[in-house]
Amino acid sequence: MVSFFALGISVVLFALGIRAAFPAGTASRAAPVLLGIIGISYVFSGLFVTDPQAMFDNQQTFHGIVHGVFGAMVFSLSAASCFVLWRRFRTDAAWRPLAAFSLAAGIAMCVLIVLMKIGQLQTGLLHQWAGVVQRCCLIISYAWIFAISLRMKKQG
Repeated sequence: MVSFFALGISVVLFALGIRAAFPAGTASRAAPVLLGIIGISYVFSGLFVTDPQAMFDNQQTFHGIVHGVFGAMVFSLSAASCFVLWRRFRTDAAWRPLAAFSLAAGIAMCVLIVLMKIGQLQTGLLHQWAGVVQRCCLIISYAWIFAISLRMKKQG
């Protein structure tokens, strides 16, 4: 629970940094809002513990359902954030080096989310690897945030 809370607060702070870095223009409103919702969703995901085997079975408890809803928001809005900031980065010379990475990260996350959902709903090879696919999607999201943070540090 503590790690979800710390991660959520970190993402909210990152959203505030994005707002400060891009006060006007493309993505100046949408990106901080999306990232802020992701951060808040992490906090609530941590407060509502998932059910054992929730990725593969129907989530029965209230806590498991709430965790799943906020988790779905994290995954879907993470991919959306990549596309929103990609639009900004491809037209901003100072940020253009991150445009391709943002687009690739958004596409990869979308593909992984679909594969993860297929693995959750059907038995077979993807079912056994759904947890790994989920972690890969998260790693891409964290790497993307880290790359942007490094760029912001260099420019600030």
